Amino acid sequence: MNKYCIIRLEKVKSWTELQARARHNNRTSKIRETDTYDVSKSAANEILRPENVKNPGAIKDAYEGYMSKLSRKPRPDAVRAVEVVVTFSHDVQDILSPEDQRKYFQDSIQHLKDKFGEDNFFGGWLHFDEETNHAHLFFIPIDANNVLNFKGFMHGKNAFSQFQTDFYEQVGQKYGLDRGEIKEEKKQHVDVKTYKKELLFKDVHKELKLFEIDATKAELEKREQELKAREEQLRLREKELFDAFTAVKSKDAQLDEEFQVLKAKSLELDGIRKFLEKKQLDQTNQLNAQYKSKITELGVQLKTINEAIELHDDFKTHLNLRLNGDLREVNNFYEENRDWTVGLDPTQDDNKSYPKDIELGR
Repeated sequence: MNKYCIIRLEKVKSWTELQARARHNNRTSKIRETDTYDVSKSAANEILRPENVKNPGAIKDAYEGYMSKLSRKPRPDAVRAVEVVVTFSHDVQDILSPEDQRKYFQDSIQHLKDKFGEDNFFGGWLHFDEETNHAHLFFIPIDANNVLNFKGFMHGKNAFSQFQTDFYEQVGQKYGLDRGEIKEEKKQHVDVKTYKKELLFKDVHKELKLFEIDATKAELEKREQELKAREEQLRLREKELFDAFTAVKSKDAQLDEEFQVLKAKSLELDGIRKFLEKKQLDQTNQLNAQYKSKITELGVQLKTINEAIELHDDFKTHLNLRLNGDLREVNNFYEENRDWTVGLDPTQDDNKSYPKDIELGR
């Protein structure tokens, strides 16, 4: 049966890391597959400090209160806090009563306060919801000069080994617990089961980190490819728009040129129209004069024709009278139509004498 007292110390070098550890200890962060605590037992846990620690701002306010005490700005690589985990071999839970286990943790806290300073005790949690009960204790390593100085509390290559020995002599031995074997410096003296669990947790945590890195890298590469594809699409779209603009600009110039041609053609046609209108007016006036002259000429010709028709009718009458041998009628005809002989030939003068036969006929 193993009955070792166990104490581990880890450096915390940033506020973000301290906050993450505090959230885990508060059980306020979402439970992960690597977490080993039983939520149904978490109500038995105890918070030692700071008060109201489950309020997200309480831890930060407490931390900033410590930082405000510093006499100078800490170095970038300074240890901002130390987390000390106090526990024992799992078999010890069958040896020590729950009351003695609590006394064991209380004595451990007082021992660490003596080591790091009462005022430097930042926070503490007692966890009874995992396989082995344990305590998480945080200290801010501020020395007497109000400077973050972890080495002022633990200095030298054998400091951690001595730190474990002191804990065994002043706390563990009091409860009948053993000190682990002194091995290589900074080796943690825990039972095999706990040691394997921690190794498994670290391996899983490492794998998760690598998986997260690979996933992030894959996501970034995918995003980069999407951005490149998008840039190519935008470049092609820009070229299409430029080509379209160039085509429209060229078409606009062509249309403007065609408009100027049409405008000139319109002016030319308007000039031709005006010329033809004037020509038509002149021709109309000329034709009207020609028509008027022609009508007058036709009127004269018609008059001559009508006179010729009358003469023709008179001649037929005269001819009929002569053929009938009625000289009296012939003479009467001549008396009534003395100008008949003239009418027979409109080209002869009115003063010409009658034909001899007509004279004889009288």
